Amino acid sequence: MNKKILIVDDDEINVEILKELLEEKYALATANSGQQCLEKIGKFKPDLVLLDIVMPGMDGYETCRRIKSDPQSETTHIILISSKTSVESRLKGYEVGTDDYIVKPFDNDELLAKIKVQIRLRDAIMNLASLYAQLSEELRLAGIVQMDFLPKKLPNCDKLHWATFILPAECVSGDIYDVKRIDEQHVSFYVADVVGHGMPAALLSIFIKQTIAMYEDVENNRCVLSPAELMKNINSRIYAQKLSGCQFITCCYCLININTLQLTYSRAGHPYPILFRGKEQPQNLEIDGSLLGILEEAEYSQRTIQLQPGDKLLLYSDGAIPCISNSNDITPINLRDEFLEIIGCPIVEMMDKFSVLAENQEMEPSEIDDVTAVGLEIL
Repeated sequence: MNKKILIVDDDEINVEILKELLEEKYALATANSGQQCLEKIGKFKPDLVLLDIVMPGMDGYETCRRIKSDPQSETTHIILISSKTSVESRLKGYEVGTDDYIVKPFDNDELLAKIKVQIRLRDAIMNLASLYAQLSEELRLAGIVQMDFLPKKLPNCDKLHWATFILPAECVSGDIYDVKRIDEQHVSFYVADVVGHGMPAALLSIFIKQTIAMYEDVENNRCVLSPAELMKNINSRIYAQKLSGCQFITCCYCLININTLQLTYSRAGHPYPILFRGKEQPQNLEIDGSLLGILEEAEYSQRTIQLQPGDKLLLYSDGAIPCISNSNDITPINLRDEFLEIIGCPIVEMMDKFSVLAENQEMEPSEIDDVTAVGLEIL
């Protein structure tokens, strides 16, 4: 199918000259004013507009500006054709959005060459736009698949109440979390964060989700792994993959005994969990632990604390730190006033308000990161 060109000029002789030059190679339409040009663009949908500048009523500059400012026609390429030869005239044309400029009287070969260039450029841009739309849709669907790996239902009971939140920086996330009832006594929960974000991080996050085995079957009995054992196992499996690009993962893994309310936790380069207890100052549950996937023989320690009714615990990825702390550190002790205002709320309400803080956080595009949090409240 021939490419479409709309010729816009109030001089019939100029229109006939252009028609004679182009009609064998292109599908043509004409307009004798800027207003008629705008009316015909919607119906004819040209690939290129050859637009005279000096016309009665709306001149070519204003016509060009309107074409380029309309989402329905902004991808149409425009060559301004004018007897105006000054640099100022050309610059004004580029300011209003023209893609090229040619001076009357023009050389036929030069005009034909410019037309071919602009049509090739538009085709390339439209192809890129189509690929981008396809990629965006695939990323959107990938994000939906990734969310399918997150827990559908949280293991709430008469002693424990959970709430979670995840806000990917893009369609997919490098963060992953889980909250899972292992047996009659134990619930495990964690937040893991792959370095970076986007599709590479998202793929690795799914690998992490499948790698975290919270128990082992020994002689038909389910043996719950301690947090330190689990961390060591994950590290060994990730290191064995020999990931390219110096990929690494941070994680905080917790195991709570439902009956005793004892919490055991281990950490691998991840922000410390925060414990909220009544009127006491929020407390970081500090423990050392190296990043996952860096050192083959890395060792991980664990600690156990006694939780009590009224306590709340928050696990989160480093993308959440700007919403929590006034300092960009994994040990946020200088908590933001906006965050302190919500920590007295029940955990579900607290997490809802926390999600609003994250969504409204003003950041530079280069600083935007995945934000994930898992909250626990002891009833």
